Amino acid sequence: VFRAGKLKGSPEIVRVAAGRDRGLLFGMGRLLRELSLDHHQTYSKPLSRICCLPSRFDIVSCPAYQMRMHQVAYRPKTNAYDAFTVDMMKQEVLDLALFGTNGIEVIPPGIDDADQSPNFSVPWLTMLAEVSGWCDELDLNVSIWYPAFQSDYDDPATLDEAEGQWAVVFSTLKRLDMLFVPGGDPGGRHPAEFFKVVEKQSRFVRSMHRSCKVWVSSQFGLSVSVDLGLAEPWIPLELEHAWFEQLALPEVQQFVDGAVYG
Repeated sequence: VFRAGKLKGSPEIVRVAAGRDRGLLFGMGRLLRELSLDHHQTYSKPLSRICCLPSRFDIVSCPAYQMRMHQVAYRPKTNAYDAFTVDMMKQEVLDLALFGTNGIEVIPPGIDDADQSPNFSVPWLTMLAEVSGWCDELDLNVSIWYPAFQSDYDDPATLDEAEGQWAVVFSTLKRLDMLFVPGGDPGGRHPAEFFKVVEKQSRFVRSMHRSCKVWVSSQFGLSVSVDLGLAEPWIPLELEHAWFEQLALPEVQQFVDGAVYG
């Protein structure tokens, strides 16, 4: 929540007030969006540039949506963000915040991407650390998209490998507010197996970021999963119903905070 308006008796002064740093950031963004840039010129005077606000500028704003997040994926597949320098990425995050974004979602290495892009200006983990630290400075939430990509988490060697990767990635992030585990793309595990893996991930991430929330999605629409080697097709609607049944279980509700669906 923020308030931005001209001071009574001093219309050339604008005050932005909020209870938190992020509220001030959103208020400044709204002020910038309300400003109009123009110019004035006469034959006798040089060009002058002017910046104007409506005469009755007084706004009190409360967010209509609690979550307003944007994924900024520093990864080889994008052929866009992967060419950003750290300064460019920070500017991207700041620009999004000035338009009301209150959270940034990042993507870890070691999933279904190459480990390196010819466009990378800095290593992948370095950029994750920079984005997380910058978001923390701006008081923006940080989410990480982290699918259950390993083939068999019941295998001790596979679980050790996964936990080693989690430790490296999660320790890189100064701030982490949300772990998002998609059920598909890549995915396609049976719902009961999927939530068993999510429980392992949630327990591990909260050992490092205690207040981290855990969100999940279903995403069974592809009917197969080449990434996980699940060659046997499934009927999407059947697994979708089973997924929601699992989600509603009290023991699942103990470690899952929300569901992404749409």
